[in-house]
Formats: sequence, structure tokens, C-alpha cells
Amino acid sequence: MDADRRRIGCAGRSTSRIIQIMPHCYRNAITLYSTLSLVVIFLAACTASEQARPSAASTQRMAERLQQISHNQNPVSNIYLNDLRVEHFSSRQELLSPLARMRARILLARERLRAGQTQPSIDEFHQLRPELEKRQVRMEPSLDMLLGLAYLRLGEQVNCLEGHTTASCLFPIGPDGVHADPRGSRTALDYLATVLEQNPDDLTARWLLNIAYMTLGEYPDQVPSQWLIAPALFVSEYDIGHFPDIAPFLRLDLVSLAGGSIMDDFDNDGFLDLMISAWGLHDQLRYFRNQGDGTFSERTREAGLTGITGGLQLIHADFDNDGWLDFYVGTGAPSLRSVMPNRMFRNASGHVFQDVTASGGFG
Repeated sequence: MDADRRRIGCAGRSTSRIIQIMPHCYRNAITLYSTLSLVVIFLAACTASEQARPSAASTQRMAERLQQISHNQNPVSNIYLNDLRVEHFSSRQELLSPLARMRARILLARERLRAGQTQPSIDEFHQLRPELEKRQVRMEPSLDMLLGLAYLRLGEQVNCLEGHTTASCLFPIGPDGVHADPRGSRTALDYLATVLEQNPDDLTARWLLNIAYMTLGEYPDQVPSQWLIAPALFVSEYDIGHFPDIAPFLRLDLVSLAGGSIMDDFDNDGFLDLMISAWGLHDQLRYFRNQGDGTFSERTREAGLTGITGGLQLIHADFDNDGWLDFYVGTGAPSLRSVMPNRMFRNASGHVFQDVTASGGFG
């Protein structure tokens, strides 16, 4: 099949384009009526096959393997399962001695913070403070540092997630990205200042303090001079212009854990498609096809990728030189392979991806 015919698919193609290839497919058609009838049948068959297209057997096996891996994860040994670790530490406190219970509560508060349970984390830290001071327990990071971080994160959750705009969470933070609800960042400043008063060389606290002032629209003027990070450090050597965030208008503003992304032409139609992964064990790999008119439509299920979850990195290349871009899902580090395996997927003519991890010797 030549290159032009190979690139002709069913979805997103005009009827006139399909009619152009009919003489190659149906040379015995002798009337316009029969030709148009075949066009209708052809379109219906293509649409039905795309909607019902199952995952390849190898891809289904990988999806089942990922599900089993997720089910068997141990929250004690896997430090990334923060939600499950919160449940674990919460359930064991009554069985511990007072000192061990206090340590478990510290772990619980920190896990809540990592899991995004920010207000419960803050409440736990405040409840712990009297006992920590009574026992003269020193924490690293300090309790003030953790509270500063927690309040700053609370401000981000309220303003950047719940009240998200296209200017949210862009750095350096401009006037349109200033927090409408300043309470989180304002409280964070008090704790971060306490940390810096005790340790002026704490660069992490200094950085977060400058960020907090940015979120309040008070950077750099209100930042204490001894802790100010000069604005000149954030100025680019080259002015590359402004790139507005249009993801919300394209329904591409996905919320998930860290992951990878690819923007390239997976179906050889001349338009750049999107592949997006996320680190969470249950985070579905997402594939969006470029419609050619500035919009995208999700084709994850049609591409046979349902059940393919997790993945910190995405790398693409035509590994078998067949003219179609394939992709590789990486865990990010050898130490993480027990949590989520590396995987390789072959592009089968631009519409379906097949797992070739085992057969290709990729893992």
C-alpha cells in the first residue's frame, strides 16, 4: 500500500476524499448509486470498527499486569502511596506507646501534606506543637518549615486549583496570577520568616518566602532586603514572547500527578497529536488526536490504550522504521521499576498502539 493510501483513515476524512480511492477498492462499481452505497457502507463499517476496536492481546495483558501491580503495592515500603500511607499510620496509633504514637503522628501529618490533605495536615501539626515542645523534640525539617510549606500549598490549592485561571501557577507570578484569597500565603510568610530568623542560610525557606510574596502581589517591594531574591535573576536572556495558556479551551487542562508528554504526528495526517502520561498508579495514559482545525479529540480507547496507567516519562521514535511513530513509557529511575515497569508500544498504522514490551525485549 503506498504512502498516500496508507494515510487515509475513516475518522476525520471527507466523503469526497474517500470517493477518490473507491476506484482502487471497488473497480466493478458501474453506477453512481452503487458507488455511493458502498461509500455509506464503508463509512459505517469504519466507524463501527473504530468504536468497538479492542486492545491487542499483549496490551490487555499489560493492563492486567499493571492492575495487579497496583493491587499488590505495600504502603509501608512504597513511599509514593501517600493516601494509603495515611490510612496505614492512622490505623496503628492506638497500638503504640505514647512516644511512638507521637512519632507516628508526625509521620501521619507529613503524609497528609504529601497526599494533598493540606488542612488536616496543618491541624495535626498544630496539635503536635505543645507535645513536641514539652519533649524538646527537634524535627528536620522544622515544624515551622513544614507549616510554612503547608500554608503556602493551601493557598495554591484554593487559588490555583479551585479558582484556576489561565494565569494561575505561571512563574514568575504576574498581576493576573495573584491569589484572590491571600490567607494561605500570608500565614506562610510568618512561619518562613521564623525559619530564616533562626537560619538565614536556609535557601529553601528563602525561595518559598519570595514565592509567597509573589502570590500576594508584593514581590519584590515588600520582601525584606536580607531575604530578597533579585528580580534580575528571573529575567530571560532572550525575549521569546508570550505563550497564552489555551489548554482549558481545548479541554486539555488535565489534573494529575507528574508525568510526560509527547506532541507529534502519530497518524501521519500532517497535524500534531498529543500523548500524556501521569505518575499515579491509577492515572490513565491519554491520547488526543489533532482534528486539524485547532481542536483535539480523545482517542485513548479507540487507540487500544485503556488500562495503561502510570508513567513518569514518555519518549517517542519510529523504532521499527515502518514510518509510524512508536512510544516508550519510562518509570524515571531504576529504583522505581518495582513500582511501575518500563513499557514499549508499537504504532500499528496510526490508529492502534500495541504493547511490545516483552516481545521486543524492553522489559
